[in-house]
Amino acid sequence: MYGVMRKYKINGSFEQINAKVKEGLVPLIKGIKGFRAYRTVDLGGGYVASFSLFDEKAAADAATEKAREWIAGDPEMRKIAPNPPEVLGGEIGLNITA
Repeated sequence: MYGVMRKYKINGSFEQINAKVKEGLVPLIKGIKGFRAYRTVDLGGGYVASFSLFDEKAAADAATEKAREWIAGDPEMRKIAPNPPEVLGGEIGLNITA
């Protein structure tokens, strides 16, 4: 399993970006074969992180590209997240759920 974290500096509220992501980005990445999970975290200070889990790195890379294209193609998202995110990824070690 492969995970990706993207850290964004946003101009807007956590609720605003979650609504946009839920309606626009999530349907795109859910369609990628190997998608497992997507989460957002309010880091405070105008920063938001997203965490995605996929079966393999190629699927995670495809999701990162979809996210980049989606933001670039949406004028409102370009205002909310005008700068590219910090993107980190790697193999998942532990994956524990309730």
